[in-house]
Amino acid sequence: MDGRPCLLWELVARRPQDPAPSASVGVTRLGMALKAGRMAVWDYDFVLDRLNWSDGVFALFGVEPFDVTLQDFMRIAHPEDLPMVQARFDQALRDRSLFYAEFRFAQPGGATGWVADYGSFEFAPDGTPLRVMGIVQDITDQRQLLAGLVASGERARQLFEQSPLAIQVVGVDGRTLRVNHAWEQLWGVPFEALAAYNMLDDPQLDALGVTPELRRVLAGGDPGEPIVLSYDRGATAQVPGRTGTLVVKTRVFANRDPA
Repeated sequence: MDGRPCLLWELVARRPQDPAPSASVGVTRLGMALKAGRMAVWDYDFVLDRLNWSDGVFALFGVEPFDVTLQDFMRIAHPEDLPMVQARFDQALRDRSLFYAEFRFAQPGGATGWVADYGSFEFAPDGTPLRVMGIVQDITDQRQLLAGLVASGERARQLFEQSPLAIQVVGVDGRTLRVNHAWEQLWGVPFEALAAYNMLDDPQLDALGVTPELRRVLAGGDPGEPIVLSYDRGATAQVPGRTGTLVVKTRVFANRDPA
């Protein structure tokens, strides 16, 4: 670093045969930190066209150590992700910026794993790239968790949309964030018709006891009993659409975050 050799390069190239005690401790601590973070280091020499992997990279990909080439890496990475990885590498090289990409690889047994790959370039004074040194991290668990959250969110969205109950999601400022299909069918207007409408400013709901209940819940109160009300749709000029009186039973409750 800053023109001086660094310990990380020694680790990539193989540990020195007779390191000084302090260097040995540093290597051990670095190795423990990388292992704890499920990370490993790699190096690519542009001049020699040589790719070096630490033993941790082989362990991460679940393969035995061998002399690595760029073609070997391309066989390990998922073929659908390779164009993206190559494009980001080329862009980082052109911009002289940090390289970052997440891609899939085949795990032993046929499962699919995920890694995050980071790289930093070194250039000669004339701008010629000399080497890129990087860290690869196993993010399979994080990706699986994310996939589960996405699937859970999709199930929640389907329940929301397919519910026979009319659901209206209102922000703390009184503006409508979402409605489901049953709500649109019941009230006879699309979600877009609520653009200028604020539930907290609706005089009918205030007179019918809905607004006070909404404010109480937003202030931290528990859901109250359902309210049966007769609502004149034609009296709300901010919501263009159907007219006539609608009799409904509604209940207000808060959707809370962990705090």
